[in-house]
Amino acid sequence: MGHDEDADHLFLSCTFARSIWGAISSAFQRRIRLDGSIVDLWLDALEATFSTQVSLLWRTALVTAIWVIWSCRNKRLFDNEIVSVHSAITFIWRSVGEANGIGTGTMRNTLAELQILHCLHVPAKMPRAPRIVEVQWQLPPMGWLKVNTDGSAFGNPGLAGCGGIFRTSRGFFKGAFAIPLGKAFAFEAELAGAIHAISYAYDFGWTNLWLECDSLYLVTLLRTRSSYVPWRWKSSWLRCIERISKMNFRVSHIFREGNGVADILASRATSFQTSTWWHSTPSFIQDAFAKDYMGRSAFRFS
Repeated sequence: MGHDEDADHLFLSCTFARSIWGAISSAFQRRIRLDGSIVDLWLDALEATFSTQVSLLWRTALVTAIWVIWSCRNKRLFDNEIVSVHSAITFIWRSVGEANGIGTGTMRNTLAELQILHCLHVPAKMPRAPRIVEVQWQLPPMGWLKVNTDGSAFGNPGLAGCGGIFRTSRGFFKGAFAIPLGKAFAFEAELAGAIHAISYAYDFGWTNLWLECDSLYLVTLLRTRSSYVPWRWKSSWLRCIERISKMNFRVSHIFREGNGVADILASRATSFQTSTWWHSTPSFIQDAFAKDYMGRSAFRFS
């Protein structure tokens, strides 16, 4: 490393730098571009398609290498201290190991990544096995109606709508609605779905009502009768709380995979011009409705 070399020569072309890049390239089994500028090297390196665990180690090695090359150059220039390539690379691997200790990413289940981690002497972080949950729509008790609601917003905020479907204790269709909301947040759409469902039930005299949705926060609001809702929905929400106090009412959560009919209604509502109520099953939900009616399960992977 001479005193008159430019940055690209210092970081890419000199023997010291090439030895470091060669060690990193060998460990990660990936070519490092040295035929351009340091910016070209970095941009090319960012295109590496490693897992989250290996990607963190790869970037740590690159950043540390640049710092080490510069630091060793300064030690030689100002302190007359020569740092060996071995010492420099050892420091880089130590930094990589420390990064692995605090990183939360996981490896990809491939032999190539296992070999990289073995070469770096860091423990592999295996991805946890996916948890599979069976989700199935359940019938309400005899004499009750169950309404599944949902809200949809294309953007946050964005064009929004809400929808819901009422079904009997035998799974028969009782009614459904879809209501466009204009521009709203996703949570507002969820909230509106519940408000309108309760309003419909109250107006029709359906006093045994089970509401189910895929928003845990909305379920909590209804269970606690909380008034912490967006201001523009406050009046409607308080009226809703008053109405369910006069009903036999229960609320439950279902994963999105089991709330398919309401999801379709809410999505369709965003393209409607006016509120719509159906007394018979609309054609666009028939497949999803039949799936619930026949008791078919959906599966959630997490």
